[in-house]
Amino acid sequence: MHRVGVSHRKVRYLAKTCFGIQLSANKSSEIHRDLAEQESFNINQHPLTDEFEYLLVDGVWVDQA
Repeated sequence: MHRVGVSHRKVRYLAKTCFGIQLSANKSSEIHRDLAEQESFNINQHPLTDEFEYLLVDGVWVDQA
């Protein structure tokens, strides 16, 4: 869900609907942060095996809360 940009509000709704648990906004943020750190760690463990002449990186952060 992190990769496709599911909001904290939607995660809280899914937790309540699917598992019957109510997450606080802080707990939802903590879980999201931990997952993002794990994902970042996993991505950074893979070496770049090809030769690249250019690497372009772009990103946009949209807060829909």
